[in-house]
Amino acid sequence: MAKLIIKLVTSIGDVVNHDPVVGDRLKVIFLENYRVSLAEKVIPAADLSQQISTAGTEASGTGNMKFMLNGALTIGTMDGANVEMAEEAGAENLFIFGLRVEDVEALDQKGYNAREYYDRLPELKQAVDQISSGFFSPKEPDCFKDVVNMLMHHDSWQKLNPARAAIRLPSTSSFGFVYLLLFSDRVTCWLQSHQIRAHVGVWAGSWALLRFKVFADYEAYVRCQAQVDQLYRNPKEWTKKVVRNIACSGKFSSDRTITEYAREIWGVEPSDLQIPAPNIPRD
Repeated sequence: MAKLIIKLVTSIGDVVNHDPVVGDRLKVIFLENYRVSLAEKVIPAADLSQQISTAGTEASGTGNMKFMLNGALTIGTMDGANVEMAEEAGAENLFIFGLRVEDVEALDQKGYNAREYYDRLPELKQAVDQISSGFFSPKEPDCFKDVVNMLMHHDSWQKLNPARAAIRLPSTSSFGFVYLLLFSDRVTCWLQSHQIRAHVGVWAGSWALLRFKVFADYEAYVRCQAQVDQLYRNPKEWTKKVVRNIACSGKFSSDRTITEYAREIWGVEPSDLQIPAPNIPRD
């Protein structure tokens, strides 16, 4: 599935990048073999960092902190390190949207149905239909059927066979979703890609939860992107938020992290002992 999603991203890029209306203004690019040397170029150049994992999945590494340190503003859900970043800089200096953990839990109780969002939201329906119909893969119309099938039918509550059914899932799974949002004269590509710990909860009614619920955050994401657009047109106010983010990012330095680990986990204290460089012979 991960490879299929990457193919979808590049296929969307083929369409968007050659579009006569937006092709010279917007580019969809998949960065291959992401690594430190590539991050050194991308992170300082970014204006906006998207960290949009479902609340409660803790699908967050340290990339969002690096973007914050280098002056990118964050649009994201209240999940993982985004929570700490909002605590340090103030939620008003980030673009926070979507379900909170308690909202996810409430939706678990109610039951999540992707088709409800699909039927109610014309833009979302158009995006999903374009992916499933082969709009982005005219030579292979059914190429991305599995992506749509996962979004529509496997990101929801699924009834299991009652009692004693043995369920085994990998400890970690990697998934991603792409939305092509077509509205007015803009095309926005949303790539949500994150690692989650796959797990199943079984209750009396023999229900199991597959817990992405990505359609549930769709409307809030679009509204939040409109706020991003509005602020970006005001460079002075945008820069104020950038400065506040940088000034409040000290907690996320590696020095602080290593010191905390040393004292609280490893039980060691700093030493002024100087260790010779590797190229200097030791006695």
